[in-house]
Amino acid sequence: MVTALGDVYRGNLKLVLDACSDDTRAKVPPDVDRMPLYDGVFVIAQHWGRDVFHRMVEIMPRIVFFREFLRDNPQIRVVAPKPPGGRLSELFRIIGVDDTRFVVGPVHAKVVYQPRSSKCGTASVQESQTLSALYREYITREFPPQPRNKLLLTRPG
Repeated sequence: MVTALGDVYRGNLKLVLDACSDDTRAKVPPDVDRMPLYDGVFVIAQHWGRDVFHRMVEIMPRIVFFREFLRDNPQIRVVAPKPPGGRLSELFRIIGVDDTRFVVGPVHAKVVYQPRSSKCGTASVQESQTLSALYREYITREFPPQPRNKLLLTRPG
């Protein structure tokens, strides 16, 4: 089971990543039987994940090394902090991952993929640099340099 904040439970065990929450209490929500069930989910939701800073520095870098995996496995849903639409969806499209697979927890899944997290407020260097390169490629491709008009400056008189 995966909560809306990306906490993962298996029975009475809870997987706690080193991120923005250190709540290790394994208190399973009471309505587990009513949660949607998926064959597989990839978790990017986390505490503070709806905020701009955490989305850019912590959530987006988590996905960067798994783009091909997600493209090759379109049946895997992404447990995101928000449903499709909005800035997170735009960022996913920029890096070439379909945002229509977003689901918001809590959900059940047969298999849960949990990429490594970063400490709250701290960027993961490799993931951030790779993500930055993807953003630069996108900008270059979608917004090629335009020829500049040269202004001729003349003195009056």
